Order: sequence, then structure tokens, then C-alpha cells
Amino acid sequence: SQLREVGEQAFYTNLKLKEVKFPKSVEKLGAGVLSSTTVQVVDFGGATVIPRDALLSSPQAYDVTVSDNVTKIGDGAFMACLGLGELKLADVEGAQDGETKGLPSQLQEIGSSAFSGTAFSGEIVMPSGVKTIGDGAFSLASGITSVQLNVGLKYLGGSAFASTKITELTMPDSVNSVGEGVF
Repeated sequence: SQLREVGEQAFYTNLKLKEVKFPKSVEKLGAGVLSSTTVQVVDFGGATVIPRDALLSSPQAYDVTVSDNVTKIGDGAFMACLGLGELKLADVEGAQDGETKGLPSQLQEIGSSAFSGTAFSGEIVMPSGVKTIGDGAFSLASGITSVQLNVGLKYLGGSAFASTKITELTMPDSVNSVGEGVF
């Protein structure tokens, strides 16, 4: 495929789409590309940045694949995706696409409210390169029971894990700023 870029809100409020698979050739996705849709299955192809509001208010999305090479997940990217319990990873060396689950290994920044109101549960393990976890990043993801913060993390935003089930946290020495009401 020769598709390289998909514009802002390209499929905004489309209530007919059930599955969208962008090709590996896609390098850039516009903000809100699939926001307020009824899409259930999404593969973000070769995009290394998941844009702001990518799937915002798309509550039926449950099967989402992103490249392991994603470096940034934008503000509100998966906010209110009520059925989304995990990310499937593509481009993981030695594994088939979708076989590995978690956050992308190259991830550096998680935007504000990126996973707010999702069905994420259990333990969240931050990849080693994450420097910033935005305000409310995992708020209202009430199934999260624990989080492993990485050495190298610099900023932990306010309400980042508000309304989760986390009862214990080890703060890495690298953190130099913590927002209000993290839990």
C-alpha cells in the first residue's frame, strides 16, 4: 500500500464501521481518526504515534493492535473505550502480530486520559523508556490492581491512577514531579 497519512477525524462518528486495519505503510494518523465510532477491531498499522482522541468515545472497541514501535500515545487516545482491556502488539521481534500484549516497548509518553475509562485490568508494566504519564492517564480503569513504574520515569500526572484498585506503589528515584491525587 502507498497510504502514508490519514487526516483528522477521517472516520469521526461513522456508525457503520466494525473493523479498520491501516496498512504498515501508514506513518501518520490525524487526531480523532476513529473517535465516536462503533468500530470493534482496529489495527493502527505502522503508525508510531497514536494521536490525540484516536478512539475517543468508541465504547465497542475491544480488539486494538498497535506497533511495538509506538513512542507516544496521545491525550484521550483510548478514553471511554469501555471494552478495551489490553493492547495487542505488532512488530515484536520473534512473535506473530497480536501474540504479545501490553504497552509498546518503545513507548516514551502516555498522554492525559489516554486510557481513562477503559477495561484495563490486573498489572500494568511500564516499558523502560516511559518518561511521562499524563494526568488521568489510567483513571477510572477500575480493574487495574497494580502498576510497575519504570526507572527513568520523570513525571507522574495528577489523578494518573485515580479510581483504580492499586494499593501499593514503588516510586522510582528518577521521578522529579508528581501531580495531585495520583490515586
